[in-house]
Formats: sequence, C-alpha cells, structure tokens
Amino acid sequence: MQLTLQILAGPETGRRIFLKSGQVASFGRTEWSDFAFPYDHRLADVHFSIETTDSAVTLSDLSKGHGVQIDGEKMTTCQLRSGQKIKAGSMIFAIGTEAPFETSGAGPISVQSQSKQEPAPDLAKKLCETVELSEPARDMLDDTIEVLPFLDKLAAADLLVDALRVLATWPGKRKAVWWGASCVESACSSAAEAQSPLLAAARAWAQDPTEDNRRQALDVAETADSQLPACWLARAAGWSGGSLAPPDVPPVPPDEGLTAQALTGALLLAAVFSDPRQGAANYRQFIELGKELAAVKLEWEA
Repeated sequence: MQLTLQILAGPETGRRIFLKSGQVASFGRTEWSDFAFPYDHRLADVHFSIETTDSAVTLSDLSKGHGVQIDGEKMTTCQLRSGQKIKAGSMIFAIGTEAPFETSGAGPISVQSQSKQEPAPDLAKKLCETVELSEPARDMLDDTIEVLPFLDKLAAADLLVDALRVLATWPGKRKAVWWGASCVESACSSAAEAQSPLLAAARAWAQDPTEDNRRQALDVAETADSQLPACWLARAAGWSGGSLAPPDVPPVPPDEGLTAQALTGALLLAAVFSDPRQGAANYRQFIELGKELAAVKLEWEA
C-alpha cells in the first residue's frame, strides 16, 4: 500500500508527504521524528508513526497523552483509509492510499496521477448550468474548458466563493457532503464537541445513503444551532432526496439544488467561524481539498 499525506493546516498547507509500501515513518515536533514540524508546539517530540505494508496502512499514537484523532475520534492504533483525516497537535493531514505498483522498484505517487482514478473530462459550462455564479465567473466559461481548469481560473481571479459553489455540485452529492465534512472539521476545531454528532450524521449518509441515514441527518440538523456550520452540512445530507415532510404525511420532495446550497452555506460559515481573518485562506484550502477528493475514488464509493 502506498500513502499520500497532504497537510491541510499551518505554514506548510498544501505540502504532500509520500510513503511507499514497507516504509515506517514518524511524525512530531523534533528531529527525533522522520518528519518534524518544530513550529507546532502542541506536537509531542515524536507524536505518531505510520507503517505501510502491501495490504494496510497502520497509525500508532506515540504522543504519551497528547493524542491523535482520526476523523474527530481519538485513536491509539488504527488502520487508515483514503479520505480520512489525521489531527495531531495543530496539524491536519488528509489521507490518500493506493495499491502498490506491480512493477518492482516503483516509488510512491500522488493520488491524482493514476489514470484509473482521474475524473471524466466534465465540461464546466454544462455543469454550471445549475450553479449560481457571479458575472465575472460566468464570463470565464467557454465551450471547451473543463471543471478543474475552470476552478484554477476562478481561484487565480480570487473568485473563491464561485469555486466553492462549483465544487458543491461537481463530484455528486455524497462526495460533496464528505468533502464538506472534512472542510468544516478542519476549520472549526473550537466547536468540535457541538458539531460532532452533525458531522457523524452527514458522513454516515455519505457512506451509506439510506433513507434512515438521510432522515437521521435531517433530524439532528433540525434540533441543532443553525449558527454551526455542521448544522448546514447535515441539512445538505438531509435535503439530498426523499421528502422534507414527516414520514406519515404526503411527501414534499426537496429542490434538486438544495444540497449544494446548504453545503455552500456550511463552507462559508466554516471559513470564518474561528477567525474571520482566515476566511480567504480557508476558502483556498477547501478548494484544494475538493479538487483532490474529486479526483480519487474513496473506499466507500462503488
């Protein structure tokens, strides 16, 4: 198994670390670690290790009380899966895992670079027929530009909210909600306890989009504080289909675009939730994570 870790928070946001099958690496604050982040004083000297084998990627907590969280849940030892996130100290890492190459001696690669996982060449103009864009953003559309280059153009022009709206629609509802959960969790650590059941309900629906899971997401959102970004994320899952009315009354189907609208609202709130000054930086982080997740197949995807 080969592993990619992308840093989602801190001075090295965007950096990727690659581990190949058979490698063991440690992460922490000091040079006792294979990968050291001395600027993060919340990290232990050696905080955690990751071991890759042909069949699994295993994380071990070495922090002696500091703790490691996987998708918000504290872990001591666990096997990692693509799409999960590691939080250690103030560091957040997005996980990508791949089967090793058949050819002997091949090294690790970025998750975006395997052709079997590249998204179909979607045309941005067709996708954006149902996306509410600003006039400057719509002026960038033509008949040939694909979604990824269009997102890059929007980001370069600082049309970051437009880019988020495109990403809330592009990868499909399930993957978009999964992406939104990762974004909200990374930007809103100060409200982790309050948002945990909302994030769990949204992720449960994304992994297994049953009617029961959709209803559960809708129910937890209805009783939550609407100022919490994760409340809108759970609503995005709850508004994905079915009926907005109680089960014992005639169905009221949601508008097809409600999931993307609620998800966009969750992201806009999340970006400024902890520190409004970090809004634009968080938007860019969300966009990069969305592009990465759109280009890979997560473990729960058929």
